[in-house]
Amino acid sequence: MHDRHTRPHLQDYLNRVGAKEKNFRHYVILSDEYDHYMKCQKVAADIWIDDENVISCAVKEHAPTEDEIELIKAEVARDPFPKSISATAIEKLLKKLGLKNNDESLFDFPDQKRKGVIFVQQRVINKQGDKQDLAWSYWSDGEWRPMEPNGESLPFWKPPKDRQKSRVMIHEGAKAARDIDDLVNNPARCQELAASTGDGRAVPPTHFGSTGVQISSDSSRSSRWSATTTLQARRRPRRYRGSWLDRSTS
Repeated sequence: MHDRHTRPHLQDYLNRVGAKEKNFRHYVILSDEYDHYMKCQKVAADIWIDDENVISCAVKEHAPTEDEIELIKAEVARDPFPKSISATAIEKLLKKLGLKNNDESLFDFPDQKRKGVIFVQQRVINKQGDKQDLAWSYWSDGEWRPMEPNGESLPFWKPPKDRQKSRVMIHEGAKAARDIDDLVNNPARCQELAASTGDGRAVPPTHFGSTGVQISSDSSRSSRWSATTTLQARRRPRRYRGSWLDRSTS
């Protein structure tokens, strides 16, 4: 994870507690408990390095010692981490993955103004048919890395175009949201939409996809609800898996 020559104390601590890297400032320790729904181990503890380069873990048995905290703080100060930033284009990532634009396995997560991409989710399916969602984020040194972006929450997937509507539906995962967004807004699928909903009035015009545990099978992070500003849950109509919400735009 880290160069032994530049951050040996950080690497020693991560090895001691058996932590797995999510990004430069976030690590997780997996428990022995298995999540059968998500088909992965549950997260036992999160480790964070804050903007002051102080490392911490809320679970006492995995927490760093005072000496480790000071040594790691000094290491990171000498050799600062890159920062995750929004990407204005993903061509470099496509080349890295050997994929073409609009590949159905990729899901762009734009920033709130839709002027950049916070990260890209890649859905990988193995020979057994098991799915794994990988996060790719862009960093200030110009590199795409298989990491979640910085921050304690992850953004929602949302349509590339703002639908300019006040009501949204939150779906479990980006794929479901993208599929329903296309069903609702693609004129070529109007008959399919009518067949699914009767008259189409039961479907909200804006669809978001939640992230969190599904963006990486062992992630403990929640979705970034600030992307929808103020939200209030409503009953969802039949035939659509998701949660109805009202959005008060700021």
